[in-house]
Amino acid sequence: METKLCSSDKEEAVKRELPYCIGEIDFTASGKKRGKNESLVRYQSDDNIQGPLYSLDHNHSHFILVDHITPHEPDGTTKLRLTLEKHISEQRTGYGGTGSIEIPVLCLLVNGGPGTLEIQNIISHQHLLTLHNFEQDSSEELDTVILKALVKACKSHSQDAQEYLDELKLAVAWNRVDIAKSEIFNGDVEWKSCDLEEVMMDALVNDKPEFVKLFIDNGANISEFLTYSRLQRLYCSISQKCLLYELLLKKHEESKLTLAGLTGQQHKEQKEICPLFTLSEVSRVLKDFLHDACKGFYQDLRHGGKKKSGQEGVASALAACKILKEMSRLETETEVAHIMKEAKYEQLAVELFSECYHNSEERAFALLVRKTQYWSKTTCLQLATEADAKSFFAHDGVQSFYTDEDTNLMKKFKLYVEDNWNKCDMVTIFLFIIGVACRMLNSTFQAGRTILAIDFMVFTLRLIHIFAIHKQLGPKIIIVERMMKDVFFFLFFLSVWLIAYGVTTQALLHPDDSRVEWIFRRVLYRPYLQIFGQIPLDEIDTSRMYPRNCTPNPLQILQENSPSCPNSYANWLVILLLVVFLLVTNVLLMNLLIAMFSYTFQVVQGNADIFWKIQRYNLIVEYYGRPALAPPFIIINHITLVLRRIFNKMEHRKEHLERDLPVGLDQKIVTWELVQKENYLVNLEQERKESNEERLKATSNKVDNLSKYFSGLKEQEKRFKVMEAQIKPSVLLNYCRSKIPIS
Repeated sequence: METKLCSSDKEEAVKRELPYCIGEIDFTASGKKRGKNESLVRYQSDDNIQGPLYSLDHNHSHFILVDHITPHEPDGTTKLRLTLEKHISEQRTGYGGTGSIEIPVLCLLVNGGPGTLEIQNIISHQHLLTLHNFEQDSSEELDTVILKALVKACKSHSQDAQEYLDELKLAVAWNRVDIAKSEIFNGDVEWKSCDLEEVMMDALVNDKPEFVKLFIDNGANISEFLTYSRLQRLYCSISQKCLLYELLLKKHEESKLTLAGLTGQQHKEQKEICPLFTLSEVSRVLKDFLHDACKGFYQDLRHGGKKKSGQEGVASALAACKILKEMSRLETETEVAHIMKEAKYEQLAVELFSECYHNSEERAFALLVRKTQYWSKTTCLQLATEADAKSFFAHDGVQSFYTDEDTNLMKKFKLYVEDNWNKCDMVTIFLFIIGVACRMLNSTFQAGRTILAIDFMVFTLRLIHIFAIHKQLGPKIIIVERMMKDVFFFLFFLSVWLIAYGVTTQALLHPDDSRVEWIFRRVLYRPYLQIFGQIPLDEIDTSRMYPRNCTPNPLQILQENSPSCPNSYANWLVILLLVVFLLVTNVLLMNLLIAMFSYTFQVVQGNADIFWKIQRYNLIVEYYGRPALAPPFIIINHITLVLRRIFNKMEHRKEHLERDLPVGLDQKIVTWELVQKENYLVNLEQERKESNEERLKATSNKVDNLSKYFSGLKEQEKRFKVMEAQIKPSVLLNYCRSKIPIS
């Protein structure tokens, strides 16, 4: 028997996103023997019937042409197909992860001859037979029908979970969680945690959270599944194109550089192999994102400990929010970075805390300040501060709590400088020191007075910060602050027109004046005052000028430095420029500034409650960390702190709003939070089911079921009519026989 592999319409199959489809044909019957000794036969598809010859099906990507060595040999196409199917079914393949399944073989009967299937064989294997009518059951896709047929065949002879693993792996590979729910996890089979470990690994590797949730709901135990080795395998299986892989690879290279005894050639050989990341390197990446909240993150697992799934939901959501925000800054793809920023983990943390807060305020407050067990003894408020979760801080239950992580002096200084009010304090103290120093010297006495006067003004403006405690005045401070930023950018536009108009009018009116102070005054100061209506017409319009102490002589102006008289030449152009300047600045630019102010006011006023709560929270935190005594007696507190630090009477760290709860109470809080999380998820699922989209899907499924039911009734009606048509002649014949006498 000879076989030849020929290409046919492969490009069309790729365009339709079809898999490789191999067809078998009797080479003798096809009449195409002229290419028998060639390695590749090119065939042009033709749909017209050419006598006994037929065109090849263009839906196939390849064809196997079967030729017979002897003319007396029976048809070898069926034998070859059975051999090929058996060989394919014995191959094992894995989809992405660790799962390896035998390739399922399903016989799809479209049409055939008398020898295609035997009735006796069909009757003896009814559990392997699935009937699908594409005209009646048009709502289901072919892949759905095939997977359901495989599950049906498995159900008919076993209720053991191990018998369903291949079908479950296939459902994961095809990403059909709906079929897994309806056909596999329908209560007929009792699943154990060990049965789902392999498919759980596949779902995690291939990023299929719906399957992960389905497995957890049906008996998978995350605490038993996530061992140290499996976690390491999960991190090692990430895509090389993602950002996390680049970060882990960077830490991996840093770890290799610290190893002693490695030559340059050994380094080169290791780079060619896929790196095996360790959880220590993963912990270092997470530490860059979470700082001290990731201290010793995987040490317990390394020593045999296990993490419990589903606990500390609020803290975990805030940590995830922080990680995604940090990764969005490093992500070069704009769309991916936007998706990371728009992640809903902050909203999940707010909604979960709301569920806890509505159930018990006291326990919710304890939840905020308790040191978490799995996030390196940090609190929820610390994680929220790191993640910059404004919505979380704006919650009613988070108004009186604050914490901050331990930082070094440089980081403390950076955090201090980020606050605008702290910048104001630094300016006032700096000006005060300079002013006092100048006052001590006779030569700079007046300069010191000037500096102290300015310093007094800045000190007085600093009192505005206390208005943040007021619900009405607090948001107005933010409005003023943002409007000052708007004015700063507005000045760029204004300065262009100011300089253009000022320089032009100075050149036209006073071309010979060399006094620098008067040049700057006429170029910048006078046009600025003209914006607010102070227009000196007696200096611009020659028709309204009066005699003054000035000279039009250029030599006298240059030699004696005398004031110059305005030049009357092209005075009409100066008046025209004044009109244009006032039109642009007073009408166009001023209205632009007002529009910017209006937009800023609407944005802040629309979220005034949130901004006020954040201000109030920050103000309470600021005064919470300050000494109790007011100046000048505050020096006593500072002396006390210095003495305590010198004699090690207290730990040198900033006092945080955090608590070490007793073991029993801490476990009760964790269990209570877990219960509230389940209540929140139940409510969320209930809202999803009651949504219009889900109702529409349910209605559509009911309509499809009714359509199938009525189609079945029509089919039965047709069968009854056929049976009646067959019965009537026989009944009539029997009647006639009974009436006709037989002699």
